[in-house]
Amino acid sequence: MVILGFLSIFQVAFLPGLIVTLFLRIRTMLQRILLAFAFSLLINHFLVVVLVLLGIFTQPVVWAIFLIELLTLFFILRYQRITIPYKTTWFVPGMSYKEFPTRSFWSVFVLLLVGLFSAISLWVVISKVLSVTPGVFNLWDDFTSFNRWALDWYSGIFPLDTNYYPQLIPAVWSMAYKFVGNADIQFFAKGIMGLFPIFLLLVFVDLFYRFRRLSFLVGLIFTTILMMAFAWIYVGSGYVDFPIAFFAFMAYYVLIPDLLEKKFNAVNLILASILVASAVLTKQAGFYMLIPLLIWGGILLSRQKLALKNILKWLAISMITFLIVASPWYAYKAWQVSIGQDSSNVTSIQRALVRQSGDISTGERLYQSAKRVAVQLTGQTLQSLRITYPISDGQIAIPPIVVILITLVWLIFLLFAWGNVIARYALLLVGIPFYIIWAAKYSYDYRNLVLVLPFFGMAAGFGFMNVLRGLSGILRRKVRHGVEHITESTRTIILRPQFLVAIAIIIGIAALLYGQSKYPSEELYRMHNQKMRSVGMQWINEPLYDYYDTHGFTGKVRTMYLPMAYLPELKEYTIAVPDTLTLSALEEFEQDPSIHYVLWWGGTLEPDALELMRVKVEKEEYKLIFQVGNYVFVKISG
Repeated sequence: MVILGFLSIFQVAFLPGLIVTLFLRIRTMLQRILLAFAFSLLINHFLVVVLVLLGIFTQPVVWAIFLIELLTLFFILRYQRITIPYKTTWFVPGMSYKEFPTRSFWSVFVLLLVGLFSAISLWVVISKVLSVTPGVFNLWDDFTSFNRWALDWYSGIFPLDTNYYPQLIPAVWSMAYKFVGNADIQFFAKGIMGLFPIFLLLVFVDLFYRFRRLSFLVGLIFTTILMMAFAWIYVGSGYVDFPIAFFAFMAYYVLIPDLLEKKFNAVNLILASILVASAVLTKQAGFYMLIPLLIWGGILLSRQKLALKNILKWLAISMITFLIVASPWYAYKAWQVSIGQDSSNVTSIQRALVRQSGDISTGERLYQSAKRVAVQLTGQTLQSLRITYPISDGQIAIPPIVVILITLVWLIFLLFAWGNVIARYALLLVGIPFYIIWAAKYSYDYRNLVLVLPFFGMAAGFGFMNVLRGLSGILRRKVRHGVEHITESTRTIILRPQFLVAIAIIIGIAALLYGQSKYPSEELYRMHNQKMRSVGMQWINEPLYDYYDTHGFTGKVRTMYLPMAYLPELKEYTIAVPDTLTLSALEEFEQDPSIHYVLWWGGTLEPDALELMRVKVEKEEYKLIFQVGNYVFVKISG
C-alpha cells in the first residue's frame, strides 16, 4: 500500500502537469515543478468529474490513465529534440555559485545573512509539515465537509450539501483514494496538503534565481512570519486556504517577468487565467483575483501601444479561458440551488461574523480587525526574534507601545515598497483591497487572510531592501548599488538533468521499497486509527476512550458532538446530529431501546431537558459518566 500511496501522490501532484509543462517555455527546473504541481491538481480535478459523470471512476480506469500518462511522458522525453523546442536548466544562464559581488564585503554579508534566514524560514515550514505527516483530517471542516465530499467523489457520486464550495481539493483527494483503492487510510491524501505552503515559498526561491533580487528571499522570510502569525495551525491541514493562496500567487508569479521586462507574452496571460480559475475552483475567494488579473493584463497590453480593439480582444480571451475552466461547476451549483437541491453558505458566514465581532458597524469592525491583526502580528514578530509573549487571538501581554512600534515597522516596509512596480501592484491590486474586504466582512477567522499573505510578504521584502539600501547609502555610499542586485556573473552552471533524474529515481525506488517493508498495510491501519483518535477535541476524546476501554458501550450514543462519528471503534456506536436537545427528544431517546447514552453540549441543551437530566442523575435513573467543559455524558438505559 505504501508504494501505491506514493504513486497516488505522484499522479495527483506531478505527472499530468509535467507533461503539459514540456510544451511550455520554462526557464528553470523549479519553475517546471511549480507549474507541474498546479496543473496536475487541476487536471486530476477534471478527470475525477468526467469519470464520475461517465460512471467509470474505478481503480482499473485510474491505473490505465496513469499508465497512459507514463507512456506519453516517456515518448515525449525520448523524442524531446523534435517535440520540445526549449531546454531547461536548473538555474538561469548567467548564474553561478558565487552570486554576489566579491568586491564588497557588505554585499557578501547581506547575501549570506538573507540566504541563511530564508533557508531557516523554509526549513521551519518544512519541519511543521513533517510534524503533521503522516496525519489524518482532524480539524472541523477537514472531516465534516472536505473529506466527506472526497468520499462522495470516491463513491462515484457528486457531493451533496456543498453550499457553493468548489471541489478541486476534495476531488484530488478522491483520486488519491481511488488510486490506492482504499478510502480508510488518509495519510496520502492529506500528505498532498503539506506541499502547498512549501511550494508557496519555493515560488520566492525561483524568483530569486531568475531575477537575482534579494527582495524575493526577504519576502520569503516575511511570508513565513505572516504564516506563523495567522495560519500556522492550518499548515498541512485539510483546509483549502493555503491551496488558494498558492494558485493566486502563482497567477501573479507567471506575469512578473512580463511586468518587470515591460513586455507582453500571450501564453503567460493564458496561464495566469487558468491559475486564477484554479483558485476559484479551490475556494470562492478566488473570484477576487479576477480583478487584478484583468488589470495586470491591461497594463501589459497598454505598454505595447496596441489599439484598444486588440487590448480588449486579449482581455476577452483571458476571460473566456477563465470561464471555460471555472464556470461549469458554479453553473451546476447555481442550478441545484435554484431547484432546491442545495443552498448558499452566505447565511452561515454572516452568523460566524456576528459571533466573532458582534452586531457592530462596518467602521467599528474595521477598527477591531486592525487592532487584532496588529496584536497578532506583533506577537509573532517578537516570537520570531525569540522574544516570547503569550498570544491568544488579540489578547497578548505586550505593552501597547510595543504593538504600535512593531506595526509601524511593518507599515514602513510596505510604504518603502511602493517604488517597486512588482510590490506596488501586489499591494494596490491584491493585498490592501482584499484586507479591507476581509476586515469589513470576513474577519471571523484569520485564515481567510491567507490568500494575501505572500503578496504582503513579498512587498515587505522589497520595502526592507529599499530601507537597507537607503541606510547603506548613508553609511557606505560605495556599496549603494551592491545590495539589491546580484550582478557578478561567471560561467553558467547547468547540471545534467538526465543524471539528476536517474539519481532521484533510484533514491525514490529505494525509499518506496523500504517504506513498503517497514509499513505493511496492517501497520498503516494501526497508525491511521491511532491518529484518528485525535479528530475533534482531545479533552473530550480522552475520557470517552477511557470509559470505552474500561467498560465498553452497551448501546448507541446519541450526541451532537459530530467528531465522535469519525473516531475509531466509537463511531460504530454513534448517532451524531447537530440538534438542540429538547425535553421531548430526551424522552424519545429513553423510549428507543438501541440508545443507551447521551453526550451533549450544554449550549444546545434546553433548560427543561437539562433539569430532567439533573433530576434523573440524582435519583440514579441516569448515570453521570463524566462532565468536561460544558459537555455532559450520561447513561440513560441498559
